[in-house]
Amino acid sequence: MRPLSDEERAVLSALTEDFVSATVVKVRSGLPRGQRNETVLAACMGLAQRGLAERAGSGLRSTLRWRKAQGGFAPERERHLHATRNCEEAP
Repeated sequence: MRPLSDEERAVLSALTEDFVSATVVKVRSGLPRGQRNETVLAACMGLAQRGLAERAGSGLRSTLRWRKAQGGFAPERERHLHATRNCEEAP
């Protein structure tokens, strides 16, 4: 599977255990204010496919809410967390 993009990494670090809108995720992630929410939504959807994020809402872009994946075993999540730890420990 491909590595996370810069936008996906920024969005993942902005997600918490609480569901929030894409606009809140965009602000927390530090992505440019002028950047459209579609970039954040695409990143969130990609993270959800990997088991790193969860969504709630009706499916309309304006009502979707996102958070970091909670519990359960997600192999992609474990690989990502392991790779992140290894990068942080490297000199």
